[in-house]
Amino acid sequence: ASMHDRELRADLVIDATGRGSHLPHWLAAIGRPEVREDVVDGRMTYASRFYAVPPSALRGWRAAYVQAALPRDPRGGILFPVEEQRWHLTLFGYGDAAPPMDDAGYLAFMQGLRSPILADVLQHATPLTPIIGHRRTENRWRHFEEIADWPDGLVAVGDSVCCFDPVYGQGMTTGILGALALAARFDAEWDGSAARVGFARRVQRQMVHVARPAWNLATGEDLRLESTTGGQLRRRDRLLQSYFDRVIAAATVDPRIRRRLLSVMNMLSGP
Repeated sequence: ASMHDRELRADLVIDATGRGSHLPHWLAAIGRPEVREDVVDGRMTYASRFYAVPPSALRGWRAAYVQAALPRDPRGGILFPVEEQRWHLTLFGYGDAAPPMDDAGYLAFMQGLRSPILADVLQHATPLTPIIGHRRTENRWRHFEEIADWPDGLVAVGDSVCCFDPVYGQGMTTGILGALALAARFDAEWDGSAARVGFARRVQRQMVHVARPAWNLATGEDLRLESTTGGQLRRRDRLLQSYFDRVIAAATVDPRIRRRLLSVMNMLSGP
């Protein structure tokens, strides 16, 4: 150990280190079996940039979102306000439809979207930052709950357990729901050393129920694309996709359905 290493002892250790968690390697180092992983990768790429946008260019919009239409159009973009009167643009595309990282290519990608709204607004805007890309967007589920000899006093939460294609906006919500599940079980059970035996494994198994709704939605959509690797499209997924297409179409014109859809996608309501 180096002079900077020190050992901290704790009754409960929570791994919230996210998508890049080293927990599978740490478990192997103490003799636990290899962790089974499910990976469904739609190869989605983000490219983001901040802009200064004159208010006159916005025409009353508070945000603008050009949705992808999988599988026929795997490209989209979203523009929304952030602090200090800046606006944040993210362009995204699946597989070979990734947005370019150079100025000319970025603009051409924006102009080629199904709606011209982003290009129309941003022709009057000033870029404030370089274009920043992000490609590590696969859906990944580490099945810690399957390890029978799970260490007492160790719990993994959030993206350390299950992370999603971020375009669906479910990662933070799932992490919070997992934290609430942990807190509720902690309050109910953590009252003495005897109760702590098996506590962590019971929590870890509960994380399955937290992750599954978001996993089903994200992977079911990503599996529309032939370029997606991993996973298998089941008959149930095809039925859900057909139904979801009708919901999306209706939500585009009916605010009530849109609110209901967003409530489910943001995990405020059950599917």
